[in-house]
Amino acid sequence: MIWSEALLAFVCLCEVQLGDPGEIKRTKNTCLPVPEEIARVLRGEAPPLLGNLDGVDGRVYCVRCHLWRPDDVDVHHCRTCQRCVVHFDHHCGVLGRCIAGKGMKGNYKYFITLIACGHLGFLTFAAASAATLFRRWGWEALLIGICVAVVVLCCGVSLCMLAIERLVFKGILGPWLQRRARGRAAEQPGQGALGNAASGGKGASQRSASA
Repeated sequence: MIWSEALLAFVCLCEVQLGDPGEIKRTKNTCLPVPEEIARVLRGEAPPLLGNLDGVDGRVYCVRCHLWRPDDVDVHHCRTCQRCVVHFDHHCGVLGRCIAGKGMKGNYKYFITLIACGHLGFLTFAAASAATLFRRWGWEALLIGICVAVVVLCCGVSLCMLAIERLVFKGILGPWLQRRARGRAAEQPGQGALGNAASGGKGASQRSASA
C-alpha cells in the first residue's frame, strides 16, 4: 500500500512541476491590439500604468504581462511568475509553481492529491508503527510512541519547510527565479505589436482598478 501511495504522489508531483497550471499564452489574439495607453508607455511617452484596462469587447488588458485576458473565465496575475493564470488559487512557495485550475483543467487537482497522499502516507506509517509497538511492548509503549511521533513530526515538518524555503528557493534557486521573473516582465507584448499600435492600430480601452 505504501508503494502505491508513493507512486501516486510522485506522479502528482511531476504533474504539478511540469504541467501547465493554466497560464494565458502569448498569441496574436491575446497580445493584439495593443492599447494606445500601453503604446505610449512602451515608447517612453507616459509613465507606467497602475491599473488594468477595460476593452470595448469586455476583455481586460493586463498592464503587467501585456496581454488581453478572456472575459469568460476568472483570471488573476501572479506576481511571482509574472503571468496571468486562469482560475488562480495561489503560488506555492515550496514547489515554486502556480497552483490553479478548475475541474479537470490546471494542476489544482494534482496538488490536492499530492497533499492527500502525504496525509495518507503518514496515517499508514502511524498505523503500522502502532501495531508493531502494541504487539511487542503493549499499551504503554504504544502511547509513548505516539507522543514521540507527534513531536518529531511537528518539528520535522517545520524544519523541512523552513530549509526548503531558505536554502532552495531563496538561496540556490532564488537568483534564477528572480532573473526569470524580470525576463518575463521585460518581454514585449508581441512581435510587431508596438509598431502596429504606433501606426494607428488603437485598441479602444479605458482604465479600471481590477487586479
